Amino acid sequence: MKSGFDDLNSFVMKIVKLSLFLMVFLFGSCAKVIIAEHIPSCVNSSIQTMKENNYHGTVTEYRYSNAALFFVRYNMCCDFQNTLYDEGCNIIGVEGGIGGNIHTIPDSVLNNLTNPEIIFSN
Repeated sequence: MKSGFDDLNSFVMKIVKLSLFLMVFLFGSCAKVIIAEHIPSCVNSSIQTMKENNYHGTVTEYRYSNAALFFVRYNMCCDFQNTLYDEGCNIIGVEGGIGGNIHTIPDSVLNNLTNPEIIFSN
């Protein structure tokens, strides 16, 4: 015959199991992602590539002349290009690459990026 204590113990165990499941589900990833509808498809593809391949990097949204620009940066060694995109997936410029010597982002753009907001970090 079950006592009231057994029912309480069973209830508490269910709560503990549910809490552990939720913590693993909600906090199971090291990547920080903010989902936003205005993120261009090319930037979303870069985020997916970073996540799937465990590449270290960040995606930062900036403002430039009233437009959003997205800087995809890989924080990894050797020959990764960091790319600055506009909202239409047009490449504004790149930096890094083979030997780290490529730099095609105009200084007039790079020096006037404002309101940085990290939208992904891995």
